[in-house]
Amino acid sequence: MSSKPIWRKVLWWLGIAISFNLALFLFLPKIASFFVERQFEAFGLKNVNVELEYPGVRETMIPLISFQKDMGSETASLIVRDLTLKYDLRQLLLGFIKEVRIEKLRLDITGVPTQPPAAPTTKNSVQSTTAPLALLSTPLPNLPFEIFSLNHATIFREQATGPLRRVTISGLLRNDQGTLHGTVTFQGTQGDAYTLQAHINPLGKIKVDLSTGPDNTTPLFDMESLMNVQNPSGLEWQGRMTANLKRASPFLALLMPIGPDLERVNGSIEVQWDGSTNQMASLQEMLHDASTRLHSTIHAHVELPAWGTVSEDILLNFSGELHAQSTEVTLDIAPTSFMKAFLHTDGFPWPDALPIANFKDREPIRLQFLDIVHARMVLDKGESRWSIDGPLQIQYGGEPAPIGGEVILTNASGLLFDPLSTEANATFSLWGSLPNLEHQTSRVRDINWMMKGQTAFANQEIRVTIAEDSLVNTGVIHLAEGQAERMGFRLAQPTLIHYDWPLRQWKVEPTTAQIILPKIQWRDQLISIAKISLDLKEAIGEGQTWNTTGTAKLLGVNTKMKNFSPPSLNLAIGFDSSPEELNAGLVAETTDKTLRAKGRIEHHLQTHQGTLQATFTPETFSPNSTTLAHWFQPWPHPFNITSGQLGISIACGWKPSSPGDIQSLGITRGDVTLALKHIGGFYEKILIDNVNTTIKIIGNDLNNFATLSPAHVTIGSVNSGIKVTNMDFGLNLRLGQGDTVPIIDVEKFSAEALGGYLSSTSVYIDWARGPSLFTLKLERIHVDRLLQLEQQKGLEGTGILDGVVPITLAPDSIEIHDGRIEARAPGGVIHFQPLEDTAQSLINATPQMEIVLQSLKNFHYDVLKANVNYEADGTLTLATKLEGRNPDLKQGRPIHFNLNIEENIPALLKSLRVLKGIEDKIEKLFQGPLF
Repeated sequence: MSSKPIWRKVLWWLGIAISFNLALFLFLPKIASFFVERQFEAFGLKNVNVELEYPGVRETMIPLISFQKDMGSETASLIVRDLTLKYDLRQLLLGFIKEVRIEKLRLDITGVPTQPPAAPTTKNSVQSTTAPLALLSTPLPNLPFEIFSLNHATIFREQATGPLRRVTISGLLRNDQGTLHGTVTFQGTQGDAYTLQAHINPLGKIKVDLSTGPDNTTPLFDMESLMNVQNPSGLEWQGRMTANLKRASPFLALLMPIGPDLERVNGSIEVQWDGSTNQMASLQEMLHDASTRLHSTIHAHVELPAWGTVSEDILLNFSGELHAQSTEVTLDIAPTSFMKAFLHTDGFPWPDALPIANFKDREPIRLQFLDIVHARMVLDKGESRWSIDGPLQIQYGGEPAPIGGEVILTNASGLLFDPLSTEANATFSLWGSLPNLEHQTSRVRDINWMMKGQTAFANQEIRVTIAEDSLVNTGVIHLAEGQAERMGFRLAQPTLIHYDWPLRQWKVEPTTAQIILPKIQWRDQLISIAKISLDLKEAIGEGQTWNTTGTAKLLGVNTKMKNFSPPSLNLAIGFDSSPEELNAGLVAETTDKTLRAKGRIEHHLQTHQGTLQATFTPETFSPNSTTLAHWFQPWPHPFNITSGQLGISIACGWKPSSPGDIQSLGITRGDVTLALKHIGGFYEKILIDNVNTTIKIIGNDLNNFATLSPAHVTIGSVNSGIKVTNMDFGLNLRLGQGDTVPIIDVEKFSAEALGGYLSSTSVYIDWARGPSLFTLKLERIHVDRLLQLEQQKGLEGTGILDGVVPITLAPDSIEIHDGRIEARAPGGVIHFQPLEDTAQSLINATPQMEIVLQSLKNFHYDVLKANVNYEADGTLTLATKLEGRNPDLKQGRPIHFNLNIEENIPALLKSLRVLKGIEDKIEKLFQGPLF
């Protein structure tokens, strides 16, 4: 009775075990599929789907395998259906499958491929360089199957062209005791099928034939290799391979982007080889054995219509001999070898900073072997090397070409897996012509250049020598606010450039260049330059940091402005620049050496803020050679400087009105100092002499400035017919926002004239607010000097005058209203005895004039008063009151005169003999009339 619970327990556990195994058996395909899918995903595949069935004793069916693989810009999608594996369990344990059969296979490759990246290499991957030797000399390895059959496979590649863009493949391969033979058929969308037949035995005999046609009699590819075993332990092999590219063009279109013009594919490839080795061991040991030898001759003639969108009309002709052994591979290339093609320039990734327009659609490129070229590779576990001995010529661009060049490589060498160890020597020529080059606000027309030189690469340093007379020329240069007629740049001596590759450092040795920039139209100015030279002292850089120093000389700089032209100049500019700042020292002088200036500019290239300091060296004026009219021609102004010294110093700063806007640069602060020493000249016909002052002006911009403090001005004399001497006053100038003309403030004016003194406490001139009103005080004016102005014969006098004259000064006129002049006590004497003819004329006109003339012959006055008025038209009116007596007339009884005198002052001044003397002097000095 007690045994029943135990059997129940046994049966219960046995049921659980059977149920578990049954469940495991039922879910085995799902579990296996899951692990296989994860393994595929570990290989970089995606969208993996694997369906497995229960494995049989002799065969296993896999209904579906599918996945996708990204290959750069292309995507491969593979679907395999009904994959059958037949096997013997004992052989399966040894890794051998009796038959592999695929019923359906589909491979789609979509997208447009890009240039694949270079495969990484290491110093230990020497075997990759001997892969061709392995293919040509290695016996067939043991294959893990006896029969491989493919019933129906479809391959589609989107970028391919021709009938094999979509191809159907079927075939059968057999492995009979190590001998592989079989047939594979390729059928495109149109045309005859292609048949590939292969026979490879374990002794190294290889024969592969690819043919087409109704009877498979047209060979496309034929390869045959034979290997013989030599006693006791040697190998010898020989073989050949031929390929008819015209017949094989559909296969080439499947593999390479040669375009749709398959009928233009032509050429052939022929390779023959032989070799031997005394080492009968593994491939790795055989390749490293000193007895291993390989010799091969290669002849190829290839014509391709295109290579994608990069090039077209490709022609390759190659002949050479290959010699290889365990430690060295040499290739001798015959001088008949060359390659030429047309490159599509619009497909090149030009930088955005180089806006090149109007390129030709295609340009030729040619690789030519000018003589036998020897290429050599020395294989060493520690340090493998390669070398090329030229000459090897590369030409790009035709005639004419937007961009062209020629490089002749004479020799090159280096470590096999270290590009920076390369050493090379070459000569080059670069030429080009572009119709148009645009950049932001500028445009350059008709650019052409020719540069020649040599280049060398050694110890990770590039040395480029640009030959003398290398040049760049342009046509018209259009600028934001003007244009230049043309420009030329020519090296006056060879220029050496160093570049350190690892450190990214470069350096330009000192050099000189000539620049042609004959005419520049800038706004309303026309600038012409006779000669420009550039002396580069140093140019160095590292990464984004650089610095240049040098000197530029501009000779014969002529500027024609709207109203006048400054003198012809010679300029010397010493510069020191970097990405952050430009510093320049300037020296300028007139071509006749009469005027000289120097200065310094500092400009920050990031913020566009800068400063200028300049000084015009005091220059001595002379009426015969150095005047303002001599420097600036034509000189239409009514004033000129003919003597003395003038010095000017300027300090100013600028910045953009908004950050980064170089078009809105404005003066932020300026200091100008004018130093005048013994300056003489004239204004209209007024002579001015011995002007001395120092004026300091500061301003925030050109429309807002003022004198720093009143400038002390002294003037030796001003002669307008009335000579005013020893002028002394303080001068203030100011221009505010909204003002069109400066405000003039004259303080404590004093001068001497007519033997006396003139003075005014303040003269304030602000034309924007109307005429200026001020009072001129007259002291100790000598009557005799005043009467001399009338130039009337027989008129003399004595006495001292004082007065106050209110003056209204406008931009184009002077007015006096209610001026008062009065003689000092005790008065004076007037003697007026005109010529007899003059006296008689006055009496005949006015009989009362006889008494007046008699009284004025010896008139002793006690009172002389005059009310002065001067109109804007130049009319002077004097209401004169005279009181006195003539002791020779009527016992000296008192006589009173009330005279109203009216005179046209401009006409009076013009008639003065003093003025005539001025005119004579000026005409003599300048040897001709001024106006």
